[in-house]
Amino acid sequence: MKDIKQLKKIRLTLEEIEKFYSVKDYNSLAILIKKLIEEKIIVPIKASKTNGQNPALYKRYSLVKKEEDNSKYEDEIRNELYIGFDMAYYKSHIGLYKRDRKYVIGLSNYIRVNKQKSDISISINELSFEIWQEEKFLKDGRGKTIIKNVGLDIEKFNFYTTPEPFVFYSFSKQNKQRVLIIENKDTWYSIRKLMHNGCNNVLGTAIDTIIYASGKGRFKGLLEYNLMVEEYLRYPREVL
Repeated sequence: MKDIKQLKKIRLTLEEIEKFYSVKDYNSLAILIKKLIEEKIIVPIKASKTNGQNPALYKRYSLVKKEEDNSKYEDEIRNELYIGFDMAYYKSHIGLYKRDRKYVIGLSNYIRVNKQKSDISISINELSFEIWQEEKFLKDGRGKTIIKNVGLDIEKFNFYTTPEPFVFYSFSKQNKQRVLIIENKDTWYSIRKLMHNGCNNVLGTAIDTIIYASGKGRFKGLLEYNLMVEEYLRYPREVL
């Protein structure tokens, strides 16, 4: 018998079933519908009501979605991954495990091989590449989600972040600076031009250094501010 799933529809009318199977008479159609229901291929949509004929048939039907066999994934979760994982989340979300599977396995393999490397600090992109062969997978948050889903603490991984550098221009190099952070490139260049011409007064405030920190990506660089600037900028008196 032909597979009605070829129609690629979730819901079917009685007429569509009749046409698909090329049923010649109503009695044969009734027998076919009964067989499809018994084999759990379709179920009647009772809200569609019957057609009023004898025997009565519902006017519309839904295809029965067969449950997938996930036993191999369940067995893999129980027996084949790193013993230190807490797989409770993925046990109750098999669909998500199937989506994340290659990343979970990658993390499992990495930890098994590199248990003794935790004392060596590497950049976040280097760590991400070592685990998944994708440099940005950890930094963009997806890798952190995988680590969280298997019950591990991201802080246990010995890595350092690499924030985007920012550009700065100093009117003077005195200590205790007043620093202005600017996110608009045109504004930064305009004020830099004024400073270059000897004027550091911005809206009535004397500014010693301007920093161009474009958007959130650059602004994260301030988390490691002291590593990026010269010594006279490390302890500003005010940041605007």
